[in-house]
Amino acid sequence: MSQNQREAWERLQVMLSKRKAGFGGGFPSGGGRGGMGLVGTLVLAGIGTYVASNALFNVDGGHRAIKYSRLGGVQKEIYNEGTHFQIPWFETPIIYDVRAKPRNIPSLTGTKDLQMVNITCRVLSRPRVDALPQIYRTLGQDFDERVLPSIVNEVLKSVVAQFNASQLITQRENVARLVRDNLARRAARFNIALDDVSLTHLTFSPEFTAAVEAKQVAQQDAQRAAFMVDKARQEKQAFIVRAQGEARSAELIGDAIKKSKSYIELRKIENARHIAQILHESGGKNKLYLDSQGLGLNTMPEVTDDTPVHLTEVDVDLDVQEILLAASQHDQSKLRRLLRTQSMLPDAANVKDTESGFSPLHAAIAACEPDTETVDTNGASTSDSNTNGLDAETVKSAVETVKFLLQEGAIWNDLDANNETPGCIARRIGALELYELIVDAGVRAELLLNRLDAYEELADHDGDEEEEGEAEAEAETAPELVDASAQPTTTTTPANPEVSNSQYLESRLNIQNDRILDADQNGVMMRWESDIMRKSATALLPTPGLKVLNIGHGMGIVDEFFQEQGPAVHHIVEAHEEVVAEMKRRGWDTKPGVVIHQGRWQDILPGLVAAGETFDAIYYDTFAESYGDFRDFFSEQVIGLLEQEGRWGFFNGMGADRQISYDVYQKVAEMDLFEAGFDVQWEEIAVPKLEGEWEGVRRAYWVVDDYRLPLCKFMD
Repeated sequence: MSQNQREAWERLQVMLSKRKAGFGGGFPSGGGRGGMGLVGTLVLAGIGTYVASNALFNVDGGHRAIKYSRLGGVQKEIYNEGTHFQIPWFETPIIYDVRAKPRNIPSLTGTKDLQMVNITCRVLSRPRVDALPQIYRTLGQDFDERVLPSIVNEVLKSVVAQFNASQLITQRENVARLVRDNLARRAARFNIALDDVSLTHLTFSPEFTAAVEAKQVAQQDAQRAAFMVDKARQEKQAFIVRAQGEARSAELIGDAIKKSKSYIELRKIENARHIAQILHESGGKNKLYLDSQGLGLNTMPEVTDDTPVHLTEVDVDLDVQEILLAASQHDQSKLRRLLRTQSMLPDAANVKDTESGFSPLHAAIAACEPDTETVDTNGASTSDSNTNGLDAETVKSAVETVKFLLQEGAIWNDLDANNETPGCIARRIGALELYELIVDAGVRAELLLNRLDAYEELADHDGDEEEEGEAEAEAETAPELVDASAQPTTTTTPANPEVSNSQYLESRLNIQNDRILDADQNGVMMRWESDIMRKSATALLPTPGLKVLNIGHGMGIVDEFFQEQGPAVHHIVEAHEEVVAEMKRRGWDTKPGVVIHQGRWQDILPGLVAAGETFDAIYYDTFAESYGDFRDFFSEQVIGLLEQEGRWGFFNGMGADRQISYDVYQKVAEMDLFEAGFDVQWEEIAVPKLEGEWEGVRRAYWVVDDYRLPLCKFMD
């Protein structure tokens, strides 16, 4: 018996003794004292019986007990299995089941790529025996109900948010380990021991399951398309070899005819024998007699030594004109026959007129145009009317013809001699339905090319470094990300617009007040972009005290506007060492809250994510990077850096050298942003006339009238 229990028992005995004395001496007569003595004895006997029946308690196997005393509160002593003594009324035993108990806890949480997933976590838990008094004081006997549901949900949400939906399956063991470690650490703070933690059920939303199936179908389509491309290349090579052989054969025949007329006689005899063989094998009953005319013995004219020799050739130009004529007349049946039977024209859907440069697509759309002089307007409509006086039936037949040509492999952005694509012509003449057809074809082509690029990158992953370098150099570059246009103006020098990021970072820059040019006089950034940057900054930072990250400083235009908004933290990532030196010369490194990161964002941002840095606003404006780099940026990096309610944007110069390219790239970017989990809103901003801005610049990288400012947020 403990000291406290012994003292309590002694106090009880003293109190009972006093009560007994009172019962014996309260009455003057001897008879009354004897009666009360009997009552006292009975009371004492009842109390003794109560004490004897309630002074013991049992602790079953797999249980432990503690005591609550009315005099001293929760006692520290822990009672093992067996029978133990207690003071009735003063002490109450609290018995705990210390065996491990299973519990299934479901949770609906989101993955890193914003997919919702239902997870059921099975937890095998028990209380720590040495901490039972503390558990009773803080949590009570239903400790598991109070603690486990909340910490399991919190841990599941924090761990699952670190993985993409697909990684939850491929890295399930790693996910379960992180959940188990984090959950055990959290439960230990509440004196709860976890013997086992496992993820028993994992189900995705119906939308995600459908998306996975669609992705598999798209991958199969991409592989099929890649096979068709390889097949077309092989057929093209075979045709070239065959054509070379026929050309050599024709050359030898010509030499033979020049040397001797007997070769012609030999061909006549062979021709006659072939015709006779066909008639013999026909099996007809009627006899047919043929003279030299019927036998084809006069297939070639009489040749003398003075007669010039002309070999029979296929007039390819006439075939091209026939295809273009059928396209302009919207004669689909004839066009189908011509495209399917022209063996001498392997790419018949993309033949061109030698003078106008028209392809069948150009011809089909231009046929809708009224008789007006054609000028290069970059696809701008020459009339205020959307229809521009077009004949509805003509446009309707043109739509069907254009659809057919696109199905046959017609190139959507082929240029004619007037530097117009088919879409440019459609927009100029006001044929908006035709224009949208070409835009949609461009979107499909760009999406397919992006998927094929990803497929080839996966297939060549184990190739040599040299081959990887060549593939990178040949990668498609989005016009706005190389900050250049394919078409020079009258004040610039025509040149190859392709600029690689590595070349740019190694080049010397010409930093002026109103522009930055690289060593090849490419415009890196120009002052005319200021209004765009100002509106971007105010849209991203609507209130002071926010945190902002800018990728690409350049002239610092957007960073100056960010500073005007009063950010609390302002991080800048800049890769070119000369720009960084200019930033420091202008004192950017000493401004409050400004942090400069020198290097490529591909190397800097993973470190910021690992450090737990997050931002309310992010802006992306780099030079000489591909659209694939941009897609990797928002699909892999932004999700780890942007606050849940944050905003981000980018300099939208994709395809800005041509209106149709601008429209195509807007839709492509919108689809990829949606796939990455972002909503995007576009605000149109009129761009001032820029004729004088391109003096001394290698090429104009902006010819579109309106700038579409993007504002991106996480999907709700």
